[in-house]
Amino acid sequence: MHTLRIDFRICKTIFSDSKTAGQMTCSATKCTQIANTVGEEYSTGVVETMRKHPFTLMIDESDDHGADKVLALLARVCDGNPRTMFVQLLPCPDGTASGLFNSINYFFRYAG
Repeated sequence: MHTLRIDFRICKTIFSDSKTAGQMTCSATKCTQIANTVGEEYSTGVVETMRKHPFTLMIDESDDHGADKVLALLARVCDGNPRTMFVQLLPCPDGTASGLFNSINYFFRYAG
């Protein structure tokens, strides 16, 4: 699983008119743990929806701020209310076709 590192300072910027957002603080470690836990729960729900309904995949591979490549995996789910859902941000060792396939294959094998 790719770990997500976030900072609550972005909430202060995005929700600048909110007193609550302006008072939010959290260490980088705790914030990252919260984001990863919420992300895992969300991803589990999306995968369950994908199991029950037809879907297509969309991917976008790019570099993050370091040297790591990441693969954004999205699904267009057709369940009577077609919509695009974020599935997961996957580590991707390289941007070759084989590397992309291996990352997606690994996700579906171990998605639960």
